[in-house]
Amino acid sequence: MASLRQLEYFAEVADAGSLRQAAQRLGVTQPTLTVQLRALEEILGVVLFERTRNATLLTPVGRDLLPEALSLLSQWRNMVESAHLIGPTDSVCPKRWVLTCCPVYCPHCINDFNGFACTFGKRCPICCSRA
Repeated sequence: MASLRQLEYFAEVADAGSLRQAAQRLGVTQPTLTVQLRALEEILGVVLFERTRNATLLTPVGRDLLPEALSLLSQWRNMVESAHLIGPTDSVCPKRWVLTCCPVYCPHCINDFNGFACTFGKRCPICCSRA
């Protein structure tokens, strides 16, 4: 499966039109960028770029797939932003995204369901405590 980093690299090279310039923007070496792009191409089973001495241009398939990659990256950024707006990720946080205690939302906070046993075999001191 392709990684978000590979999709970011794909989008950056498409925007820059050059491996050298994209590598500079991303703060990675050109060989690192090339390896990741080749890995992405292998995963997808397509060639995304035509590489020449002076430029790295999208192939027709690359042009078709770029909007999907940009959409996925946008969705990821939106999810991260939403998580930050929801609140801190500490283990004692009612009605918030509790990463260390409950997988997503504590059912007790949402449905007032007593006795929810968290995945790690512990109870959230606020969400799942018994009165």
